Amino acid sequence: MARNTKKEYRNQVMYSVFVRNHSQEGTFEAVRRDLERIKSLGVDIIWLMPIHPIGTKARKGTVGSPYAISDYRAVHPDYGTLEDFRRLVDDIHRLGMKCIIDVVYNHTSPDSWLAEHHPEWFYHRADGSLGSHVGDWTDIADLDYTHRPLWDYQIETLKYWAEIVDGFRCDVASLIPLDFWLRAREEVAAVRPGCIWLAESVELEFIRFARGQGIAALSDSEIFQAFDISYDYDVFPLFQDEGRFAVLPVLYSDGVMNPAVRPTSADPTMQGVVAVIALAVNVVALGFIIKRSIEQKKNPYKNEIFTDQKDFQLAMARAEGK
Repeated sequence: MARNTKKEYRNQVMYSVFVRNHSQEGTFEAVRRDLERIKSLGVDIIWLMPIHPIGTKARKGTVGSPYAISDYRAVHPDYGTLEDFRRLVDDIHRLGMKCIIDVVYNHTSPDSWLAEHHPEWFYHRADGSLGSHVGDWTDIADLDYTHRPLWDYQIETLKYWAEIVDGFRCDVASLIPLDFWLRAREEVAAVRPGCIWLAESVELEFIRFARGQGIAALSDSEIFQAFDISYDYDVFPLFQDEGRFAVLPVLYSDGVMNPAVRPTSADPTMQGVVAVIALAVNVVALGFIIKRSIEQKKNPYKNEIFTDQKDFQLAMARAEGK
C-alpha cells in the first residue's frame, strides 16, 4: 500500500461493471436503474470498465475492444451523454457507494485524438508507423512516456475525471513509469482527497521479458509506492498450476484470504498463526517461481513480447524446432 492508503479498503467489496454488457440497453441509465440491486450485494465500490469512445482503425470485431480508446476526455456515445454519466455517479454516491473508472494510459487506438494531434508522443516502428510492443495488441498504439508534455496532458485528464469519480483502476499500470504515477497521485489528491488507486500489475514472466527488451515494467513492490490496491500477481504462478498446492484453496478464495484463517481480532496467537501460514505460502511461491524460471530457459521464446505477429510466429517456430 502507499503511505496514506486507507486500511478500510481491506474489508471493502468492489463490483466491476462493463456498461456495454451489463444490460440489454448497454447504457449508463440501465446501470443506474440497477444500483439498488448492486448495493444489496454489499458493494462498497463500483468499478466501471472503460467508458470512453473506441477507435475504428484496426478495430477487433464489430464493436471493438474498450481498451482501444480514441478519446480520454469523452464518453462512449452508445452509453449515453456526459450528463447521463454524471447522473449515474451521483446515484452511486447517494446510495453510499464510490465509483472508480478504468484508466488505459499505456496505449490508445491508432486513430485516437492524441494520435492525430500529438503523434510524437507515441512509439514508432522502424518504418515510422505507430505500433505496439506486444504483437497480439494489434488494435492499439503505445504511448511513449519519455515525452514530458504527455505527462501533463494525462494528469490534467485524471484531474478532470477526479472532479466526478472517486478513483481509478489503471490498466497495465506496470508499463508506465513509476514517477508518472507518483506525480499523478499527488496532483489528483488536490482535486479528490482520498482518491482510490487500483493498479493492474503484470505477472512476473511478463516483467522479466519486458525488461529484457528495454521496456519499463514495474514489480508489485514498486507499484505499491503509488497505488492503494494491486492485482496479486506475486502468487499468480501458484494458481496457474492447478492442484499442485492443495492448501491454497483453503487459504484463499478469489485472491482474498479465507475468513476462516483471517484474524478477526487483535489476538496475538491468531495473528502469529496467520503470519506463519503466510510465510509458508510465500516460501512455496518462491520455490515454484524459481522452478518456473529454470523451465523457462528450456524455451526462451515462451511468453515473450514481440513487436509484430511475424516475429512472434518465427520465434514460436524456432521454439518448436521447426
